[in-house]
Amino acid sequence: MSYLGNEYTLVEKPALDYLTGNLGYDYVEGEKLTPSFDERESLRDVILIKRFRMALSRLNPWMSEASMDSTLKYFTNSDALGTSLLAINEKIHRAIVDLEFTVTQSVEGQKKKLTVKLIDFEDVENNDFLVTNQFAVQGLNKTIYPDLVIFINGLPIVVIEAKSPFKEGGMGIKAGKKDAYDQLCRYMDSRSDVVSEGAQKLFHTNFFTGIINKYHAYAGTITAGYDYYLEWKDPYPFKVQDMVDLKNNGQNLFLQGLLEKQNLLLIMQFFVLFETEGDIRIKKLARYQQFRACMKAIKRIQAGKTPLEKGGVIWHTQGSGKSLSMVMLVYSVRVIPSARSNRPSVTIELTHLNER
Repeated sequence: MSYLGNEYTLVEKPALDYLTGNLGYDYVEGEKLTPSFDERESLRDVILIKRFRMALSRLNPWMSEASMDSTLKYFTNSDALGTSLLAINEKIHRAIVDLEFTVTQSVEGQKKKLTVKLIDFEDVENNDFLVTNQFAVQGLNKTIYPDLVIFINGLPIVVIEAKSPFKEGGMGIKAGKKDAYDQLCRYMDSRSDVVSEGAQKLFHTNFFTGIINKYHAYAGTITAGYDYYLEWKDPYPFKVQDMVDLKNNGQNLFLQGLLEKQNLLLIMQFFVLFETEGDIRIKKLARYQQFRACMKAIKRIQAGKTPLEKGGVIWHTQGSGKSLSMVMLVYSVRVIPSARSNRPSVTIELTHLNER
């Protein structure tokens, strides 16, 4: 029966229902986020201007109209920020997370550089979370229609492809996952240096991408190869046993674990990193085990009254990302206000780890 393979009915619609019904996202269908509805000037634009402008005013009440226009111009003309998708993405990441974007504005008669806040990482409810589907973006040669796009304050943060579970074969063959990966690569214009077949601009502000197929879901970044799209299997701090009907909706582990609003902000702020390996710059997303371990450690640090109560051991197997886990943990301790009074120290037993 043909309806068994319907991606919208089996995968996309249940994900939308979970995001809106369980996680509190607003929803607007993609065809209403178009220039005809005054959301964007053209289909080549990916930022929802009205929502972005409202967020800028809310988070930066000092901002003048000239500073507002300067900020809008900077982010809507993001092609000018670098010569590659990764370079642009990293620059915008630093603007959002590290507050590296400033505007010059007159304050009491003196020109000053003022930091612009784009997302409120301390107050979840001070942000605008929106999910849409089939969001049309016009590229150089083609128009793309990603299945799901998550926006925060009008900025596209997460892109997700949905595939029917009936595309998956037996014996470890994941045809649907591979199709979704290829589609994401096409959207990012990373498959060919000769022919433009996607719309890279949608990924300038992207933090991570996802693949869902009802029973399983995988997360990666704009530089991740197919083998590095790994399944997200834990909804921490929520408990697996408290989730309903995972047998038929395993993708909800991804939605709850990565896209629950507080979790999403934490992951954006502390669990997405850029690293150079040899001559190659790579964007990395934490695995669910790393996120869970670091957040449990932070919880002990915050709640503990004595060194013993604050302490603990994170057990890593070889190749599980212990160096990155420690980087993520230390960064979290240095930034989260309730943990900031603690001073991290690092002991290295292997000489080659000094460079890491």
